Amino acid sequence: MDLADATLIVASEITGIKEIASIDSDFYIYRNIRNQYLSNIFPLAKVK
Repeated sequence: MDLADATLIVASEITGIKEIASIDSDFYIYRNIRNQYLSNIFPLAKVK
């Protein structure tokens, strides 16, 4: 986890927002302090 990811998680905890915008392909593994997954509104498509 880098600083940008951690900042999004903390901001979502403070504001109560559960949807985030990130182009990070592995953001789906992070959870907030309540052990809830955050929903990424920019899911990256897998390239075949």
